[in-house]
Amino acid sequence: LFVQDAWVSVTDKLFVIIIIGAILWLPGTGAAISINRFVLIQISGLALSMALAVVFLFQRKVSWNIRPWKYFSWGILRESLPFAVNIFFMTVLMRADGFLIERMAPGGAYEAGTYAAAFRLNDAVNMVGYIMAGFLLPYFARQWPQEKPVKDVMDICRPLLMIPSIV
Repeated sequence: LFVQDAWVSVTDKLFVIIIIGAILWLPGTGAAISINRFVLIQISGLALSMALAVVFLFQRKVSWNIRPWKYFSWGILRESLPFAVNIFFMTVLMRADGFLIERMAPGGAYEAGTYAAAFRLNDAVNMVGYIMAGFLLPYFARQWPQEKPVKDVMDICRPLLMIPSIV
């Protein structure tokens, strides 16, 4: 079902691009883009994509045997809950620092703005590493079973990662 999967994957984005493009490029529509309208268009695109997926499943006559509690385990939930709570609070702490700086620092709004600008620069530089990891992890996974050497690729990627790190 790769063809159907590809269509379902791009339907929502295609719908949003077409509708927003029509609003931007056709001034006769008289519509302005607001955040509410954009969210509504995105939700409509997702609903259209889900409807297309259901149509594909009905065409294949897939049986709907949904039992969400079949594999549920209270023991696993109890054992993993502290880790989930820890990750949740770490995420909140990581994103709340700008808010905390604004509330606690003298001249808080200015300091929070400076911090936010530096954080955006840090995120932009980190994208190089994320993109490289997105390439290298599947590449290594493919080369590992065949025991092919990866030294040449590492020699190319190492300086590309070191330059933004040093900067």
